[in-house]
Amino acid sequence: GFGTTDPVEVALYTVDFSMNRSEPVIVTIQPKEAYVHEVFRSIEPMNDFAGITLKWQNEIKLPVSITLLYKDGDQYVEKETYFSDLKEGEHAFRSFDDVLTQFKVFVKDQWDNCSDTLSFEFTPLYEVPLDRTKYKQVKLPFDCTSVQYGAWWAVWDNCHDGDAFDLGWVSALDNNPENEGRFPIMTTFDLGVYAQLSRVTMWMRGLVEYGTGAFKKVEFWGTDEMATNKPNDYWASDDRGSWKNDWIKLGEFETTKPSGPS
Repeated sequence: GFGTTDPVEVALYTVDFSMNRSEPVIVTIQPKEAYVHEVFRSIEPMNDFAGITLKWQNEIKLPVSITLLYKDGDQYVEKETYFSDLKEGEHAFRSFDDVLTQFKVFVKDQWDNCSDTLSFEFTPLYEVPLDRTKYKQVKLPFDCTSVQYGAWWAVWDNCHDGDAFDLGWVSALDNNPENEGRFPIMTTFDLGVYAQLSRVTMWMRGLVEYGTGAFKKVEFWGTDEMATNKPNDYWASDDRGSWKNDWIKLGEFETTKPSGPS
């Protein structure tokens, strides 16, 4: 926490359990650069929907805080401080309008070593939540429609957003006998509108995060034309199904614990 790489004169003492202290030994040390500066130099700001995303490298996994400020009128206001000790860090800072905004970011560690300040500006991409009252369930032959604690439509009804005890749709079970225990488990719903999807929030099951039926890998597929009069095997999740030839893969994601793979 010296905050400098210049030579510093320090006094060294020995102390016993009774707090008796020796005479000092005066030495000169030359501190190395605090690692927060290495993390700071690796920061990559990127424009994002309703905000910005920051990526950085932290090879020694030092616990650091990443603080973002934005200009509001004539002054800069702190938006959020994000804490991380991941080797490859990434965080999205949201809730900004789609107007040109000036940002600043700096890095600190647990000893209050503080980096310089990086300044940049972006116009966040426009984003608005879809109207979930227009959603409706689509029951395809091999879809999982199992219900545990709630109803299938609880996947989108906003009742489970961060509350561990609210009811919601749980992915642990598949009650469709046509699947015969096959993976992947699939489910389908209609957004009721044509839209470019920016992101999807998936809530863990409360109190048992990253377990008990939580998704490990998930794919999103979409189409603007629902095929009709297709044989059942067309919709199968295994090699029998050919529906993927007609749908567009929107994204593939894997859930990883913040602490890293177990």
